[in-house]
Amino acid sequence: MGQRVITANHGDTPVITGRFRSARIGGYRYDYGAGYIDDPDKAGAKDENQPNNASFNDLAEWFVFEDNLSRQRRQQMERYLSDKYDIEMSSSTYLSEMEGGPEGTAQVHASLSSALSGNGTYCRAYYQEATSSNAYLIQHETAGGGFLKSTADSGNFYKVQSQSAISLRMHVRAESLNDANHTGSQVALVAKATSPFGHGIDGIKGYALKFGTLKDNYDQGDTPKFRLSLRNGDQWLDGKTSESCGDIDLSSSILGETFAADTWYTMRLDVIPSGHNYDRIRAYASTDAGSTWNELSASGASALAQGAFPSSQDIDRSSPKYRYWCNDNRYNKSRVPTPNGIHNGYYVTLSSSSGHTTGTKYYVDGFTAKLDTV
Repeated sequence: MGQRVITANHGDTPVITGRFRSARIGGYRYDYGAGYIDDPDKAGAKDENQPNNASFNDLAEWFVFEDNLSRQRRQQMERYLSDKYDIEMSSSTYLSEMEGGPEGTAQVHASLSSALSGNGTYCRAYYQEATSSNAYLIQHETAGGGFLKSTADSGNFYKVQSQSAISLRMHVRAESLNDANHTGSQVALVAKATSPFGHGIDGIKGYALKFGTLKDNYDQGDTPKFRLSLRNGDQWLDGKTSESCGDIDLSSSILGETFAADTWYTMRLDVIPSGHNYDRIRAYASTDAGSTWNELSASGASALAQGAFPSSQDIDRSSPKYRYWCNDNRYNKSRVPTPNGIHNGYYVTLSSSSGHTTGTKYYVDGFTAKLDTV
């Protein structure tokens, strides 16, 4: 791994809140071992807006685990830290990765049946990197995708403020969901996430529109569905389904509830703020590359009319699902140390029951992010 040393509370380095700072496991309130960094961007994580604050003079992050931690899980944790703090991994022997890395690999559209037209020559393919039959069984959980950097469009899509609605869109396609080794997979548009890094392959720390077979961390079979994921946003429960924060099956009066593999769909997630009072979440799907949008609603509910979205998807600021906009100075400090609606992007995950490579694949194209003043 590696280490970096700077002087805390100096220059543009992080201010560590708490009078009696020490390295302790646990602690009684912030002053005694439970302190936090006042600005996560200055906590040593890679951030293009903070080039001079590589890390800080304390423990950046630690894990607590049983002594029988597998080598595969340990390398997942090392990869998480390496990505977050921009540190090179010395070895990745037991790390399951996508072919081509987290960003996937290029795939020629014309080589796919029922190819998506009008979107250039290539899309991106996400599937597990091939391993030898004699290699370690490492392909249990694999993740990839991409999130907008703080430098994208002058930083407008990073730490979006409550004057702007967010719309994320992408073409998506699933393949070989009936593979013998497949035990759950999905691609998700993710908005207002605390972090691009979840815990587990379905612990998404933001509002998400998902396409695939995972629901509340469990595989639901070989048929893909659209689901709305509104997980708990509390700092200690982030990404979990606790406090009635489970996934919602979605359907359309036009497209129905059942979708198919080997078929291109276009998915869209809109987050529309009402100041700092609540967020309205809208989800759409299209079968004609986004020319016609079909609004998705909770399965079994009537088709949605403009302005008549079910209240269960109006996320009030008092809800455990709510994520605070970055300009919210009234956020609940007992829930989060800082406003947590930060990252926007997409996330792809695959899992294998045996640890052998699964033949399941996802294809994505045309990821687009839009902002609109409200």
